[in-house]
Amino acid sequence: MHGSARTALVLSIVALSACSPRARQADAVAATKSNDAGACTEICDASAACGDSPQSCIARCNEWLVRRSRPGIARTAAKCAVPRIDSACETDASRAAAKALVSCVDDAGRDALRKDNSTLLVAARAICERGARCGGGTAKETIKCVERIAAANPPPRGLGIFGAIKPELVEDFASCMHTSECGPGGAVCFGEMLGETGEAAEPPAAPPPKATPVHPPVEGGTKI
Repeated sequence: MHGSARTALVLSIVALSACSPRARQADAVAATKSNDAGACTEICDASAACGDSPQSCIARCNEWLVRRSRPGIARTAAKCAVPRIDSACETDASRAAAKALVSCVDDAGRDALRKDNSTLLVAARAICERGARCGGGTAKETIKCVERIAAANPPPRGLGIFGAIKPELVEDFASCMHTSECGPGGAVCFGEMLGETGEAAEPPAAPPPKATPVHPPVEGGTKI
């Protein structure tokens, strides 16, 4: 085969590959990861104006918001949070900025749960079963607890974290809840899911009569 013919063949193969569904999907995934990584820069630039350390903010953001969340969550949260953080700095500095970010992550996760609430079901079962086990609830009460959470439309505010976090980490949270001791054990499971190394975050109680807010700790900067 002549050189020009070989070149034409190679170019044709490359063009066909680029147009394949698998290639387009790979490009979309790569673009999402890149956008998520850039989201941390935007969030931490805003947070720095509130007095947070850019270096520590980037490290926390990459660990929790990018590495532990589903693709696209960081970008969506940043788009929502940066304007709120800019406004929050005028009143309550880092704590208000942290609350703004957590609220935006919750919103992004709730949007994801509207499309697929399977991770919320996993978390709800773990929370409700542990609540019954530690509080003396019945199997019937546990079922009603799960159904109440799963049937809510839109998903309960505060539980969007289970739509934002990667499914495998929600599964780990559920496994931990099933075997954890009553008392602070549930908070430890929740903190581990969020990558907390200090004081654990408090998970939602069960059975909740209404949506129970779920937030990572916000002490000391934005505490992403």
